[in-house]
Amino acid sequence: MSARHFSREFRQHPGESTARAVERLRVEADERPIERIARKTGFANPGRMRRASLRTFGEAPQSRKRAVHARCGADGALA
Repeated sequence: MSARHFSREFRQHPGESTARAVERLRVEADERPIERIARKTGFANPGRMRRASLRTFGEAPQSRKRAVHARCGADGALA
C-alpha cells in the first residue's frame, strides 16, 4: 500500500491509532480465502487475524466477508 493511500485511509477514521489503522486495513485487505489473507497481510496465523477482526469490526473475518459480498453486485460495486 502506498503512503498516500494509507494517509487517505487514516484520515477517514479520526482518533484511530496508527496500529489500529494498520490492523483494520490488513483485515479489510482481500477477498481470498482467510488462510491466504492472514498469511499475505502479515498475520502469524488465521487465529490472530480472527481476533483482530473481532476487535476491529466485532465480527469474524468470514462473517464480514459474507456481508461484504452480500452488499456488492457481480461487478464489485456496492448495491
